[in-house]
Amino acid sequence: MALQDHFKPCPSDLILVTQPKSGTTWLKALLFAIMNRTNYTFAQHPLLTRNPHACVPFLEVPFRHRFPDLEAIPPPRLLATHLPYSILPSSVADCGCRLVISAETPRMWWSRCGTSRKSSSPTAWAERSLRVVLRGVSLFGRSGIIISSTGGRA
Repeated sequence: MALQDHFKPCPSDLILVTQPKSGTTWLKALLFAIMNRTNYTFAQHPLLTRNPHACVPFLEVPFRHRFPDLEAIPPPRLLATHLPYSILPSSVADCGCRLVISAETPRMWWSRCGTSRKSSSPTAWAERSLRVVLRGVSLFGRSGIIISSTGGRA
């Protein structure tokens, strides 16, 4: 995978790790606003005229056309990915950069898997889904909400 071979994280990086359709745009806007709160006046803030996806680059290759050279972004860099933590390069854990990992809640799981739930009662299906989520399993890798510095693989 190109990301495994070419991405070089910095200790000052903040990487947003989200599943598709889980609020990535909203989280990108919030993190960008927080990290740049002293860099812009309200009238000149980039989020007033640009989409958060134009302000926070994805690590995945299909999205790299907007930011071909991630190393050119001055630190601290705010980056995003839809890849599960387990697929990120081991250098992410080794460098000590910070991760914000957002994962599915049982409610999101319930609304996303409409076909599976039709055969069971809502209560039984929700209980099974909650057990699966609490075990750390989701439709897109491990589940949980983590804001931490990577000191090694979890």
